[in-house]
Order: sequence, then C-alpha cells, then structure tokens
Amino acid sequence: MLTVEHLEKRFRDHVAVRDFSIRLEPGEFIALLGPSGSGKTTVLRMIAGLLTPSAGTVYIGERNVTNVRPKDRQIGVVFQSYALFPHLTAGENIAFALRLRRVKKNEIRDRVNELLGLMQLPHREHYYPAQMSGGERQRVALARALAFRPPLLLLDEPLSALDAKVRDSLRELLKDVQRQTGVTTLMVTHDQEEALSLADRVIVMQTGEIEQTGTPKEVYHSPATAFVSTFIGVSSAIFVTRADDGIHDVQWCGYSFHYPLHANQRRELAAGGTKLYVRPEAIRLLAHPVTNTEPQGVVVFSMFLGNSTRVRVRMTDDTLLTVDVPSGKLEYTEGDQIYIQIDDPRS
Repeated sequence: MLTVEHLEKRFRDHVAVRDFSIRLEPGEFIALLGPSGSGKTTVLRMIAGLLTPSAGTVYIGERNVTNVRPKDRQIGVVFQSYALFPHLTAGENIAFALRLRRVKKNEIRDRVNELLGLMQLPHREHYYPAQMSGGERQRVALARALAFRPPLLLLDEPLSALDAKVRDSLRELLKDVQRQTGVTTLMVTHDQEEALSLADRVIVMQTGEIEQTGTPKEVYHSPATAFVSTFIGVSSAIFVTRADDGIHDVQWCGYSFHYPLHANQRRELAAGGTKLYVRPEAIRLLAHPVTNTEPQGVVVFSMFLGNSTRVRVRMTDDTLLTVDVPSGKLEYTEGDQIYIQIDDPRS
C-alpha cells in the first residue's frame, strides 16, 4: 500500500532524515515513535507531500507520488491541531472533501451520517468547532479525513493535545475505527504507550534514522539498542555470554536463563558477549536461592508506586537492577540481601 525507499531530507547542512525505508501492507497500522527532533514528523510530511524529499521515493500502491501535489495523492491527514474550519458545523466539515469531489448530495448525507455514528457524534452534527470539546473536535477531524475513503491515513500526534482521560478513550476509538474501516494507517507519536497499544508494528526513530522496527512486543521485550531500551519503558543493562549448558540462551554471573535476543545481539553473543536490556517486571526477587545459581544482591532503594513497588538492587558484580514488585507481596527495604531470577517474557 505504501512504500518509502531511501528517503532523505536536508535543511542546508542539517540532515533531518537519513536513508528512511518502510513498507506498509494494506490495512496495517504502523507507529513512528521517537523523541522531539527524531525526524518522524518530517517523514510524515514528505509522505503527505507537504515537504519535498532531498532524496528517495514514495509510492502509494504502484504509483510514484514523490513529486505529486498533496491534494492529488488522495491521502487522509489528521493533525494535532484539528485544523477544522471554524465557520462550518461538524457535519459540514466532514462533508467538505466530498463536496470538493462533486459527490452527489444524497451520498454525502449518507456518508456524513455513517461517520458521525462511527465517531459516536450524531448529536453534534450541527455544532461548530468552538462548541465542542477537544476530543469531539479531533473525532470530527478524523471523520473528515476518512470521508472520501482514502487508501492511506496519516496521523500527526493526533492525541497529544488532549488530557489523559480523553486521550485514553480516543485511543480505543481510533483503534476500533481503524479495524472497522481497514484503512492503512501511519501514525507519528512520541507517546510509547500510544504506539504499543495501537500499532501492528512500531518504528523507533532517533536523530533522523530508524533504530528498530518490530511488533510492539518485539521492541519492548527485545530492544535492539540502548536507546530503544531506555526510550521505551525502563530497563536494566547486564552483560551476558552464551550459556554453556546447552539448554538456556545466555549466562550472567554463573546464572543461565532464556531471554529474547535481537539479531544484532545474537551476533554479538556468538562473538563473545552482548548487553541485554531486562525489563523490571521480568525480574523476580527471592529471599533464598532456588537452584544455588541465582546471583545475589542487596536492596539499595525502594519506592511505592501504588499497584507496584519499584526496587533497585545492586548485584555482586556492581550491576544495578530495577525491579517492579506487585503491591501486597513481600516488602523490601534498604540493606535486604536477596537473590534474583530472570523470566523469559515469551513464556
């Protein structure tokens, strides 16, 4: 549906995007995730035709649209700022693109009613943007972008301007709408929870380049780089070598265990060892060793977080581990001697 090949964007001496390539299959939902300045919005704007690439090509289906004007690309776009016409009602905003395409009036009426129902807004058809909440305005903007049934939908941080509760409810609605319409979707976001909960695949970007591409579970449980491991969630870095028992994947401090490895990590492991980034919920604390191979550590910090307690543990090799313990379990205080086990998140 969408193919981007070796896309680059330079602003004088600054390279904002470098050698960016992706392919979206029909009906797929992909999130471009990264911090401010990572180049994700620049990529989206080049795909939309709002910026001209310095190099590379953009295809929608089999059509090369790299130099095609935005209005001729037949792409639906939803911006963070809604960009609704203030003098038009919700229904009129949704109908706007259809009127431009000279769709028959009765077909426009049917499509507007269909989308108002899909967005749970039939009672807001005659309201102007100023009379609606932020969440309602964003739903109207989404409906307008979908009105002419575009083959591709681009979302530029569509939920970031909303408060937490509205954002959560709209996240569910957005995923439901995407599933019902089947529209191929590319969303730009800096919110990791948003990307992990909505996308079929996540592309993590930093300084204009792709750091890692994978399913939400892959980028979370098997981060390819130190940046991905720290940008998405919390993790502890440990240096592991290949397990010599023929059963487990890796070994650390004499303790062997299974853990998913990215391709780069597998190559490094074969060459002698690699850094492994372990999530807090994958580590278990034990008062006593179970197999006499579990490494020992001492609690140096404990913080109550409501449904969990975050514990920092210094191991005998001076590694610091971050562990999340469910509330109601054993309480740990500074100075407690403990042992750890690492769980395979795939099991």
